[in-house]
Amino acid sequence: MAEAREIEGELTIGEFGRRSGLSHKALRLYDVSGLLTPARVNPVNGARLYSLGQLERPGGSA
Repeated sequence: MAEAREIEGELTIGEFGRRSGLSHKALRLYDVSGLLTPARVNPVNGARLYSLGQLERPGGSA
């Protein structure tokens, strides 16, 4: 299922965390603080979904 989301350009919090090096806890904290909000939150189950573009870092390559 993660592959299907990736095709759509969305990553689950787990996959985004692996690619970015951030823990689930850090990502949830960044969401609450407004530092890094998910591209979309599933209204049914509350799952945070991130876009591939959010992996890019300002001033450098991803």
